Amino acid sequence: MSNGSETSSTMQRLLIGAATLIVIILTVAAAIFLAIPRSETSTVSPTTPTTLVQLPPSATVTLTPPTLIDTATPSATSEQPVTPAAEQTDTPTAIPPTSTDTPAPPSPTPAVNTPTRSIIVVTATPVPATFTPDPCAPPQGWVEYVVRPGDTLSSLAQKVNIGPTDLQQINCLASSVLKQGQTINLPFIPPEATVTNTTTPLPSPTSTRPSTPTPIAPIIDEVDARDVATNDPAVRQIVVIALGRNFRPREAGFKAELTGPTLIRLDVDLSSSNTSVRATKLVSESLVTGLEPGTYDLIITNPDGRSDIASGVYPAGTPTPTPSPPEIFSFSPSSGPFDEDIPLTITGENFIPQDIKVQLQRVNGGETFDLEVESATSSSVRAIIEANTLTPDNYFVIVINRDSGTDIADNKYIATN
Repeated sequence: MSNGSETSSTMQRLLIGAATLIVIILTVAAAIFLAIPRSETSTVSPTTPTTLVQLPPSATVTLTPPTLIDTATPSATSEQPVTPAAEQTDTPTAIPPTSTDTPAPPSPTPAVNTPTRSIIVVTATPVPATFTPDPCAPPQGWVEYVVRPGDTLSSLAQKVNIGPTDLQQINCLASSVLKQGQTINLPFIPPEATVTNTTTPLPSPTSTRPSTPTPIAPIIDEVDARDVATNDPAVRQIVVIALGRNFRPREAGFKAELTGPTLIRLDVDLSSSNTSVRATKLVSESLVTGLEPGTYDLIITNPDGRSDIASGVYPAGTPTPTPSPPEIFSFSPSSGPFDEDIPLTITGENFIPQDIKVQLQRVNGGETFDLEVESATSSSVRAIIEANTLTPDNYFVIVINRDSGTDIADNKYIATN
């Protein structure tokens, strides 16, 4: 029996020793494990300085959303070492924990959520090169042109075969009126019209116009205007007879009127002619009673609008005086080159400005040339001798009033080479 007890006691001691060794090994391993630094230990990223970037125009800014990195270190797991019972002789007892020099495990590191700073990625979008055409720039190949006297937008457009509106828009003109010296753009410089002197010697003197042409305007020489009684005592009939020339009473628009306190439109008889007009009108007795002689004037108007007036003809049939013929006192200049425009000024009296005529008549041959009358008064007439109208020679100066009254200057005008 004692032999079995010894064997059992020995086995117990071996088992207790083995358990103690295992506990010591596990304790050392745990200490070593806890002493090794963990890679998961939170590290705080250094603060990245913020850079301010000045954005160019039209730059594109791309914002990267912040990323939160969870650097929390997982909590250390507390391992409680197994404390075997203390060895006693004969009686197995719990073994108290063995004190060792192994340092205590580090305290758990609190989890730190450190946000990563936002990174602003600035991507400058290059501004595309754009070409904005100048609306007033001329098309390629066009040239500058300086406006000359007499040029108009329409005439230039016609010369270069382009519409006036298009030409105005291309040149950005606010108005279609061009000024001399103004610079515009054209497809090409239009050629100037060249004047070729094709003056040929005049044929032998032949009169191309009568020396005293018939004026177009009507001319009143004499008027007899009176009123006569009718069957009705309250009504009178006015009868007007006018003698003269160039009347056109049978054409529409011909008028004979008396003007005074009121306008009296006369009815023209069909028997009237180009030298005599008869016209009548029924009026009230009160209209003509008490009128003084010469209260009304007679106006005769042809269909073309030309007219003549006889003053103070009604009542009493006041005769119209016949105008005095024109009289030339002098003219200037007395000579000039035949190939230049010469303004000829004639002074005198009894000129009738309306429809007055000025002529030059060749002394040898009688050929007559009409001049363009620029202005006229009762005592002065200005006419233009156009270049190359005459040939070197002597000419009479003639003035003709509209009633055919005529005068010829004593001196002669000389056309020189």
